[in-house]
Amino acid sequence: MRKYSLGILTLILLLTLAGCGGGGTGQTEAGTVEGFVYAPDKITPIIGATVTAEGTGRTTTTDVKGAYKLTGVPVGTRKIIAVKGSYRAETTVTVTKGETIKAGQLALAPIGKIGVVKGVYDDVGQVLTALGITYEVIEEPEITFASQTALAEYAVIFFACGFEFSLFDPFLEGYEDDEIGETYKVIRANLQNFVKQGGSIYASDWASVAVDVLYPDNEKIKFLGQYGREQTITASITNPEIQSLLGKNTADINFDLPGWVVIDSVAAGVTIDLRGTVETYDGRKTNIPLMVHFPDGKGNVVYTSFHNEAQVTDDMKKILDYLVFSL
Repeated sequence: MRKYSLGILTLILLLTLAGCGGGGTGQTEAGTVEGFVYAPDKITPIIGATVTAEGTGRTTTTDVKGAYKLTGVPVGTRKIIAVKGSYRAETTVTVTKGETIKAGQLALAPIGKIGVVKGVYDDVGQVLTALGITYEVIEEPEITFASQTALAEYAVIFFACGFEFSLFDPFLEGYEDDEIGETYKVIRANLQNFVKQGGSIYASDWASVAVDVLYPDNEKIKFLGQYGREQTITASITNPEIQSLLGKNTADINFDLPGWVVIDSVAAGVTIDLRGTVETYDGRKTNIPLMVHFPDGKGNVVYTSFHNEAQVTDDMKKILDYLVFSL
């Protein structure tokens, strides 16, 4: 019996040594990588960016200061990749066992062209320029959107408040089933496909027409119409990242002109980022969404009742900067 017990103990000892041997078999030597993710301006920190050490399974997200910390990264030369929305950056570091490597600053860049359909009231181009983002004004959207090849070059398209509505007139006037509407049905189908294939769209205020045309019959958002009165709203923030960004649960949203588009309700699958009590020409409305977003296929759509104009508050500016990188 004693010999049998000693044999078992010897076997256990050998198996233990095999698993933990001095050569390091079964162990992973690792270090830590730290850094920051910024907008292309290299000034504005990006919250919520996903940072990955390629091929290692190690990933994390940035905080409100754009900082990240990747622990347990296997030693060796590693590519560090940061992604937020349609923006990406990467760098290469050499990870040393037990050491913390400073990867420095990663400045995001768009993965495709950024297009703007200019509006009368929303200077979204000013927001993009301030963030260091180069964009292209789409001067003839009827031509650009009629070509899937042309559309595929873009990562994001911004429809600014007060853009030339004639782009969608055939749908608004009920001509989409006539011969005149054939080209415009192609435009709608191309834009719908653009989003499903990974492109993103932002529309503000009166550009709600773009959402109506691409997602008809209140498929995503039901709009009350241009019923908003001049007012300042203390909106409730329901987006955790925006809460962290502003350091509070409310945001001051100022409408210095009447007639802005009020959202009535949203469908399932549409996320509300901000909401509040609104004075409209149809009376006071409570819990009205002011900023929403939803996925469609591989892409995303963001809509805001407010935009970049003279009335912009500090809260609004930070939120507009944030949404650029959520697309």
